[in-house]
Amino acid sequence: MGEAAAYCVRLLRRYDPDRLATLTFVPPPRAALLALYAFNADIARLRDAVREPLVRELRLKWWREAVAGAAAQRVQPKPEVRLLREGLAQGRLAESAMQRLIDGWSRDFAAAADTLADAERRGGDTAGLLLEAVLGALGVSEPAAQAAAHHIGTAWALLELVRAVPSDARLGRCRLPLDLLRDHGLSAAAVAAGTRG
Repeated sequence: MGEAAAYCVRLLRRYDPDRLATLTFVPPPRAALLALYAFNADIARLRDAVREPLVRELRLKWWREAVAGAAAQRVQPKPEVRLLREGLAQGRLAESAMQRLIDGWSRDFAAAADTLADAERRGGDTAGLLLEAVLGALGVSEPAAQAAAHHIGTAWALLELVRAVPSDARLGRCRLPLDLLRDHGLSAAAVAAGTRG
């Protein structure tokens, strides 16, 4: 395993071990998917790593430029961008898919999910688009498969939202849809505080 791939594995072990585990089911070569997952994990972790929205947007701008540079085959020192460049050169990754994913994360960071429909849309714009890009990297382009991947990715995002409730509460926040909380007599403030009031 090269230095860039090893870096991506370390990043995923820390921030997205579940997706890293899915790579064991993918036939070699896996470098393009490893880079795609590391790219996604690096962006997703901005929610917790960066509190200032402007700084977060600057980081997303950096990623937009890095992906465009990788597509143009410009040299980039960041390990996951080097692997992305290889995946783009091989035709396994599409710049447009990665730019759409960055845009999806930007929308996800921008506002709370007031309704379940909001949460589903945001999940589709992030994990749904990611899984579509994964299928593309594996050479699967049939519309029905892409649609199924989008739905599965959206479901994954909703499960991650629920699974994150304890860690979100430790950070004093709640990202669950407000309409569902109201339906069950809960408030975002109560969930963020770890109480039932």
